[in-house]
Amino acid sequence: MDVFRDDHYTYAVSELASGGDLFSWCLNHPVPTPDREAEMLPLVAQTFSAVEWLHTLGIAHRDLSLENILLTGLGCGESPQLVKLIDFGMAHLGRWCPAATTLGPGKPSYQAPELHLKREYDGFLADTFSLGVVVYAMALGNYPWQSTKPGRSRVFDWVSCHGILPFLQRREIACS
Repeated sequence: MDVFRDDHYTYAVSELASGGDLFSWCLNHPVPTPDREAEMLPLVAQTFSAVEWLHTLGIAHRDLSLENILLTGLGCGESPQLVKLIDFGMAHLGRWCPAATTLGPGKPSYQAPELHLKREYDGFLADTFSLGVVVYAMALGNYPWQSTKPGRSRVFDWVSCHGILPFLQRREIACS
């Protein structure tokens, strides 16, 4: 709606996110149901489109998560839910990002594994990894792992060794 700036910060004011964030959305939708997937699809498409637009502008968000994707509208017939990305505090101008510091940008569950290599990395691909975690969490109502740092999550270490497809097949057996 408007942008304000002072000596230290720039503030972007958008409309009220009456639909909350995607984390709240996940809590309010039972898992798994066909209705959940149908409601997810337009939200995922909008999120991908928003991130693609950022990347076209040469911006890597670097902190994509359920909590940083807001929804406007209530999602009923006349008021469709629209996605709004927030929290650009970790954003980087340019595709190639400098080596991550000790903690790195973003939340541990969403961080691309290359952030832990202590060298320059592709911020657009790191955003894409985070989007995969977002979609997984939306679909299944839980995170696939708690961290991508080697040795911090047995699940991620197992996926790194065996691949995501065997992991998903094992989960399918466990959920049946």
